[in-house]
Amino acid sequence: MNASSRRGPLAITTAHTYQTTTYDRISRIGNKVVGLTASQTMTRNKPRRNPMLAEERRLLAQFAADENAQLVPALQAVQELYGFLPRGAIRRIAGHFGLPPGQVYNLARLHRPFRFQPVGRFHVQVCRGTACHLKGSGAVLDAIERLLGIQPGQTTGDGMFSLEAVDCIGACSLSPAVCVNGAFHAHVVPEAVKQIIDHYRRQSGAADRSDSAKDSDGDKSDDAEIDGSACEMR
Repeated sequence: MNASSRRGPLAITTAHTYQTTTYDRISRIGNKVVGLTASQTMTRNKPRRNPMLAEERRLLAQFAADENAQLVPALQAVQELYGFLPRGAIRRIAGHFGLPPGQVYNLARLHRPFRFQPVGRFHVQVCRGTACHLKGSGAVLDAIERLLGIQPGQTTGDGMFSLEAVDCIGACSLSPAVCVNGAFHAHVVPEAVKQIIDHYRRQSGAADRSDSAKDSDGDKSDDAEIDGSACEMR
């Protein structure tokens, strides 16, 4: 089979050296590249670490590593940072306390407030406690499900809203109560659901416009460190 070549720049980035080399001649046999002639090489800066990892380390440093009683508060602090407990974070928490990751994960599973999947930008919690239930929280939950097109435990396709039905959110005097990102809505009726959801949609739009006006530094999350769900820890 004869080797063929074509001209044209090709930029290849090496993951470990963080160098970009531009090639002006590419030799091929069929679809396989067999020869490259480099015309120039430039070095670019190594991407910065995700700042959330630095914040996570700062949070963990506040908890004594030899006091297992501080494990749950540490989990709570990290979940507040990310909105859920990433698998990598659970491993790092376990390392901080000198415990097996599986033990930490199993402990977190026993506590209802802990989540292992990312939630939406706005996490909607509907109280199903006795007081709220007697005052119609079931109808409120149904209205939210219809409006968002999701069930409890799910997130909308655009990542905007996630929904959770909770046993009690500790706001019986506000029943039926709905909590969105820690903000309580009191005496909610089904007819008010659209107004509440639209409020957060407008809030999100304003935040997006503000973000787009700022200069972007191009940083990306460190997916190797902050990953998806903690489906099973060993």
